[in-house]
Amino acid sequence: EAQGTYSATEIDVEEASSQLDGVVDHLCDHAVNIVNSSNFDVLFALIRNYADLSHSSKSRVLDILMSGLSCLSAHIDLVFAGDSSDADEIKNARNAVKMHVFLLKMMISFAEKEDTDAADAKMPTARGPKGAAKSKATKSKGAHVDMWQWETLRPKLLSTLFNVMQADLPRLWSPAKPDERFCSLFVQSAMVALSSVAGCKDKDSRSQALKILLSSSSKYDQRVNIVTSSCDLMYMEHASVAMAELVATAHASSLNDLVADIMNEIGKIPMAELARDSGAAKSVSAFTTDVADLCPTVILMHMEALSPHLQSGESYLMRNAIVHAIGRALVLLGTMIRQERSETAVQTREGLLQILRERMLDVNAFTRSKVLQVWAHLCENDAIPKKSQPMCVVLATARLEDKSAQVRKSAIHLLRLLVQKNPYAHTLPLSVFKNKLSDAQEALAAAENAAIASVQGPAADEDEAAEDVGQKAGDEGEVDGNKEEGDKEDEAGSEDGKNEAEVSIEEEGGKAPVEGEGESDGKAKDDAEVAMLQSRVNFYQAAVQFVSTLHKAVDVIEALLRSKTTSDVNEAIDFLVAVFPFQMEVAEQSVRKMLMLVWSKEQSIKESVADAYSTIFLSPLATDSSKTKIAVTAERLCELVRGASVGELASLENIMGELAKSKQLPHALLFHLWELFAVNKNTEAATLLSLTVAEVPALFGPKLRALTLSKDVDAILGQPVLARCFFVMWERLTSRASISAEESDALSHFTSSLIMDEGGAGDDRWLPAIEQAINTICALHQSPQVPLGNVVRSLLVQSLARGATTCEPWRLARLFFCGGHVAIKLLACVEGVAAEQSRASSDAPQKVAASKKKSGKGKAEEEEEEDDLQSAMGPADAAVQESRAEIAREYGERDLEHVDNLVGLLRPLLRQVCLNASGKYGDSRLRSAAILSLCKFMCVSAECCEENLQLLFSIMVSDPVPSIRSNIVIALGDMAFRWTNLTEPWMPHIYALLRDKDVHVRHNALTVLTHLVLNDMVKVRGQVSEMALCLEDEEERIQDMAGLFLSEFRLKQQGNLLYNLLPDMIGRLSADEIDEGAFRRVVKFVFSFIDKAKQTDGLIDKLCQRFRSTDNVRQWQDVAFCLSQLNYSEKSVKKLCDEGNIKTYADKLTDDNVYNSFAAIVAKAKKLPKGSDGKSVADELDSKISAAREKGMAAVQDVTASEAGDGGAQAAAPPRRAPAKGAKKPAAKKGRSKKVASSDEEDEEDEEPVEKKVSKRGVASKKPPAKGRGKKAASSEDEVDDDDSESEEESSKENAVSNRAKEQGGAQKVPASRSGRASRATAR
Repeated sequence: EAQGTYSATEIDVEEASSQLDGVVDHLCDHAVNIVNSSNFDVLFALIRNYADLSHSSKSRVLDILMSGLSCLSAHIDLVFAGDSSDADEIKNARNAVKMHVFLLKMMISFAEKEDTDAADAKMPTARGPKGAAKSKATKSKGAHVDMWQWETLRPKLLSTLFNVMQADLPRLWSPAKPDERFCSLFVQSAMVALSSVAGCKDKDSRSQALKILLSSSSKYDQRVNIVTSSCDLMYMEHASVAMAELVATAHASSLNDLVADIMNEIGKIPMAELARDSGAAKSVSAFTTDVADLCPTVILMHMEALSPHLQSGESYLMRNAIVHAIGRALVLLGTMIRQERSETAVQTREGLLQILRERMLDVNAFTRSKVLQVWAHLCENDAIPKKSQPMCVVLATARLEDKSAQVRKSAIHLLRLLVQKNPYAHTLPLSVFKNKLSDAQEALAAAENAAIASVQGPAADEDEAAEDVGQKAGDEGEVDGNKEEGDKEDEAGSEDGKNEAEVSIEEEGGKAPVEGEGESDGKAKDDAEVAMLQSRVNFYQAAVQFVSTLHKAVDVIEALLRSKTTSDVNEAIDFLVAVFPFQMEVAEQSVRKMLMLVWSKEQSIKESVADAYSTIFLSPLATDSSKTKIAVTAERLCELVRGASVGELASLENIMGELAKSKQLPHALLFHLWELFAVNKNTEAATLLSLTVAEVPALFGPKLRALTLSKDVDAILGQPVLARCFFVMWERLTSRASISAEESDALSHFTSSLIMDEGGAGDDRWLPAIEQAINTICALHQSPQVPLGNVVRSLLVQSLARGATTCEPWRLARLFFCGGHVAIKLLACVEGVAAEQSRASSDAPQKVAASKKKSGKGKAEEEEEEDDLQSAMGPADAAVQESRAEIAREYGERDLEHVDNLVGLLRPLLRQVCLNASGKYGDSRLRSAAILSLCKFMCVSAECCEENLQLLFSIMVSDPVPSIRSNIVIALGDMAFRWTNLTEPWMPHIYALLRDKDVHVRHNALTVLTHLVLNDMVKVRGQVSEMALCLEDEEERIQDMAGLFLSEFRLKQQGNLLYNLLPDMIGRLSADEIDEGAFRRVVKFVFSFIDKAKQTDGLIDKLCQRFRSTDNVRQWQDVAFCLSQLNYSEKSVKKLCDEGNIKTYADKLTDDNVYNSFAAIVAKAKKLPKGSDGKSVADELDSKISAAREKGMAAVQDVTASEAGDGGAQAAAPPRRAPAKGAKKPAAKKGRSKKVASSDEEDEEDEEPVEKKVSKRGVASKKPPAKGRGKKAASSEDEVDDDDSESEEESSKENAVSNRAKEQGGAQKVPASRSGRASRATAR
């Protein structure tokens, strides 16, 4: 005690265990007995060897120490109870307390270590059986569950320490202070408990530990020790919550010095350390966040200490935490300002808001996202000032274009909350706010004018009165005299008048008005009205600004619907659903555009779209299903249909079908739509029903049959939209097997009446109805050729009776439209029957096998029956069945082509109208219908296709009407599928439409070619470069489709097809001399698909050889740029350094662009993994290209000097550069056509001029190859090399379109391209 220390005697653990019973007895007698060395030494030896103790020994030691310390708390009070205290007794009590606390501190340290090690051991390892660790832990736990449970003992021990601290311990040291080392034992014990995960998670343990720390700070002046230990503990992630609670509790207990010291220590943590140690940064940031959540006042008081980590800190985790803390502080400030407005609080809030605005541009995406989340939290708690909300919308809108998906998601969430929490109105239509603003401004102007007039009015009256007095007086002196007299008289008169007024009012019992009081009241009233109107104007101005800014945000969010990131699309959908009830005009438009997302490949997006429309249109019916609400919902759905495009209607059909399947469409709503259709003749309701009835046939089947046989059907068939929907419902609700003869005859009659009716002459709205009627007859009638053939013949007779040249154009157009559509549908019926036969034959073996299983016959009997059946039916293999189906299709085509049948009757007249040699068929409607019908006939008949293919391409090239060109290119896609050999020579003309001036033509051409190429219907050659160029189209949807095509095309043949075509594509793109920027963007996109090392090596060789095949500097630059876009490995860099490849581009390095591309390759090579020899290979390549460039530059200088010495004599011609854009090209030699090389090994060939014979009808007479049914284009390995070989076939070469003028009104002729397999045939 004199030295302040005690030296314990070492005792063996076994000996100490044997003496434990005696020690317990001594301490039970009196806790002060621990001061005896024999007792303390035994306990010290046991605790020191804690790991070797049994659970019973641990329990006994802990119990005797805790009970002894509790007894000492009471003993201290007894020691000082008398008037005088024995010094030895005080000394013994003091030493006993010290020893107990010291041993308990040792006990808690060893126990926590053992508990932590046991918890780590219980964690299952990567290897070993799954249940081994669990069973072992369970067995261990069961062995001592009743003897030792540290989880329950820890809070008791801490409670014992806290209780002893509440005793009057300082009196044991009086007049001196308690020993510093003794006081630190309490702090250390609490910190040890909090340092363990289990101790922090246990609520009771954490609470007791915090009480010990707060008591140590307030009673024993351990603030410095606590701050130091807290900062050390703060680096543990699990202890952040406990330390935050310590700060919050200390602030509540008014221990502001302790709070200030801890927060200042946070600000002093080195920023570099937090940037380097992510674990420490995570723990400290978690502490800051927890403090802000528990006590935002602390953050507000100590923001200056934390601000360095926000302004200059390198750890984004700390910036996130401080931003979070600022958000909580702003919520607190908002509450304070609402309760009691303070200028200081307002300024502080504005400063913190400015910090958040600046952090919107943080370099780290996580911090930007966190800032947006904080703004959203402020919005939820109404902590954003009204004047700051428009700026908040602007900032969030800017983040919608952030490169991080997480930031975009947070921005959309913030905008959604800003709309839902807006302080202006429940609905936000911009037009309404603008009108109200205009009215308020007019009212304000009128009120201001009225107020000015009321102020100026009395002054004007006084001036007029003065002028009258002056005129009566005559001169100034008389005026002055009279004025004085008049003043006196006025005073007297006023007094008399006042007395009279007072008397009269007294008699009436009223009150006398004070002079001038009415004027002041009126002025105050005017000022109040002006102030009110000004406030209203300010309100509507802020509302208009807010909604206008939201409109811009909605436009950006609408663009996110086309994002490739699924989260962007889903968040955009959720936003549009949330803001739709606010009736913003742009939101309603965006909801319509959202329809197309139902075709997305992502299932989550499809489900989000269906849920969105269910929420928008059907969710109100969940709470209110009254007739009024159903009528409103039906009207909203009809509004969605009104003005919808074909694609939007198809998407809506998908959504309505899904909602009907999931039974989300109430029957009451569907019945109301039927009533609108059948009774009110509502076209939108009819369209909705036609989209939905297929999923609910039981509801509308009987109603449709009853309507068909009623008199109301005439009114429905009298409107084109209703008639079309009527036939659509019949087709979707009924099948050929279930329809009755009466209903079939009625539909045939309706179809005939619809087609032959002349009431809608010249109205194109009837054509869709006629088309659908024909579709329905073909789908439901047992013999559709009979009624449809009769109708077409009647139309033909009706038209020819008036003469082909004198017949009305609309009548001929209807004839051609019906004839072409009937032909194509009848062909579909024939092929459907053949397909059904093939399907039945393929299903027969399965049915036989199923019947065998049910029969249970023996194997011998089954084989005998099978042989008998086979001999009776004949061969029935797949080839025979396919042959039969093919014969059935040929018979159907032959019947349609017969001279007495549909195609045979109309084909001559169609050709005559399409040629328009006499110029009498110039009507646009007639011409469009005739060309469309001709295309359908060509799809039906190979002979018709072969005969008119030249004419069709001539029309496609020369016709000025974009819709006709679009129809032709769509029809050519079907022809290419059926007659591949006939259409293959003409494919370059279809590719040429990708550069058409009309966007719809380009879009349709790209769609058709995408379908043909990806489904192997045409051979793919270098013309695919034309499709790649669509990436630079001015129309965004064409760019997207081109990118989608290339993404799918790269998957064909495991990427080898694109690899083999790349050199040819590059050659064509470079030879076309497109803009350099466009070329590089296209190449960069295409080369992103080359990800195989073998392909990279092969392309290096091929591209290097292209340097030798051209002397055009622009093409050198293009090839070098392509090389720079490859992904290089050590092997590929070595290949580029090969002597053979070096020679191909060494002399081209004098060009700066070429050299820069190779320098980029060197930079890539230097970034190769460190484990390889990439750096040495990169240095070798760098030295070689530098040497070659220096050599080339020296040669150029020598040539220049030689030219100067020869007096300007002509030297060797430099490489020919590409002509400038817009420069005239030299004319080609006669008899030769321009050719683009499709591979490095191809040599230029002269192409003979194509002779063109013009027939009397003015059509080019050259015929493409003989007819043949189309099959899928071959795409086997013999056509496309897998590795390094280039395409062996020449790419098709286009001939210039003849400039010969049309003869006799004939169409301009277009020659077919040459083909290696197709021969030319002369025209008939």
